[in-house]
Formats: sequence, structure tokens, C-alpha cells
Amino acid sequence: MIGPSHDCIVIPARGLAVGKSRLAATLTTSERERLNRQLLEHVLQVALSAFRFPDGCPRPGVGVVVVSPDPATLAFALERGGSPLLEPSALGLNAAIDWAARHVAVMGAARVLVLPADLPLLEVGDVHALLEGDPREVVIAPDVADSGTNGLRFPLDRGFQAAFGNGSCQAHRTVATARGLTWRCLRRPGLARDIDTPDDLSAWRMGSPLLAAQPPALTAQAA
Repeated sequence: MIGPSHDCIVIPARGLAVGKSRLAATLTTSERERLNRQLLEHVLQVALSAFRFPDGCPRPGVGVVVVSPDPATLAFALERGGSPLLEPSALGLNAAIDWAARHVAVMGAARVLVLPADLPLLEVGDVHALLEGDPREVVIAPDVADSGTNGLRFPLDRGFQAAFGNGSCQAHRTVATARGLTWRCLRRPGLARDIDTPDDLSAWRMGSPLLAAQPPALTAQAA
């Protein structure tokens, strides 16, 4: 059984047209935009599915929020069932997450689950696993290198702040300890792999069933 009805999933998205800049040597601008669309849509649909009962009805709670400084990205998310939240400016990843957390707390959320918008192997079971357990503990899902963070859940009433970036897995443990919160790591294949570098993209191309069905490095077709 997943957590209480006061959960909110927050998906930060820099922007469909500007994200994945580290892939500029591998993909064209239009291919990167198509990849960003594919990845965000996948994560958003998995998150939305995790907030539905088996009969398809939505679970009670704040739901799934996409936060971005880009109106086009938010329109894309809204069309696909997400709740758009426009950043007042391009705050940067951690500041955007903290700002969104304050916003959803006002909406009634008690916990936030942060999912990056680039998890091609994410499944509903991964989201449920992040939502399970003691509602007051911090849950950290490391990347495949056990260094970064590809999923994060934390309570909203203890001053926890996001610390994404290099070494964020350890940084999030440090923040939790400093706030007097217990934490645990959750290691799952669907949360381990994100797409940041050309090597990540190559590994995904070679091994991802999702990619096999819908490859992102494509043709000159318009985005």
C-alpha cells in the first residue's frame, strides 16, 4: 500500500528545447527536443499511473506537478494530465524543487517525491516503492553509480532541502541527518538509469526495451 493521501510527485523539467545540452555532440537540436519529450512523457505517465486506483480513478492527494520555467514544457505536461507549475524565473534545479515543495505544501501536501524527467526505465512499481514506508523518513534512490539521486522522498515539515548535483546521494543523507530525519536508500533498476551523457544514451540504446520500440536519435522529422 502506498503512502497517505497527502503525497505529491514533483517532476522538475528545465525545458523541452534546452534540456540535455550535454548530448549536443551526439544529437541535433530537434533530436534532443524529441528525446526530452519522450522522456518527460514517460516519467509523467508512470507517475500519473501510480496515483490511480486499479479501476483507473485517481487516488486522493495533490497529484503530479511538473515545475519548469518554460511555458511550452508546461503546456506539454498539462496536455498529458500533469499539473503545471511555472517557476517565477529559471531558479536552478534545487531552488526550483524547494520552491515547488513550498507551493505544494500550501496545497495540502505533507510529503514530496521528486522524480527527474529522464528515467526511461521507470515503472509504476518504482514509484510505489518510493511512497511506501514510514512517512517521516527520507527515501533516496541512487543512480547506477551510487553517487547521484534519481528519486527522492521527504516530509515537508522538517526543513529538508534538495541537494541534487555531483555526489547528491551522500548530500541528501547529510541533509536528512542534519534535520534529525532517518533515511534509507532504495535501489531499483528502474530508478538507477538516467540519461545525462552520450555514454548513458548509448547504454540505453543498446539495452532498453522502451528505446527499442521508440528510438530517440532519429531522422530529420520535425519535432
